[in-house]
Amino acid sequence: MAGTVTQLMTKPTPAQVVVKFDWLAAAGGTLSAASTTANVDKEIRGLYCVCAITDPGATTKPTNNYDIAINDSFGCDIFGGELNNRASGSTEQTTPRVGNAYMARPVFTGLSVALTGNSVASASGALYVVFME
Repeated sequence: MAGTVTQLMTKPTPAQVVVKFDWLAAAGGTLSAASTTANVDKEIRGLYCVCAITDPGATTKPTNNYDIAINDSFGCDIFGGELNNRASGSTEQTTPRVGNAYMARPVFTGLSVALTGNSVASASGALYVVFME
């Protein structure tokens, strides 16, 4: 088993979409990449990714400095590595980095979320990704 990822999409305003990825690592700490659903893809295409918030699990926390990548269909990390080295004991947020600038990043393909650098069995957490017009 390679862990599980579930997705929940909400639209707090007509111009905003928030996708929450709840993840649970497998016994060895692994977690396979998870692609956004067709419904999520439809809603986020043409929007800008503006923020991500990582929230480690309350009971079984991941390894400190775990990494998350949110890749487009070309394999490009839309956060430019800014979701690397996440703290296992606190909630953190960041904006996408494109080159040397921090800015909203346009989204025009489906996305895939991958977690690496965790070795804690059954570690859990949540990733919230915010998209806006």
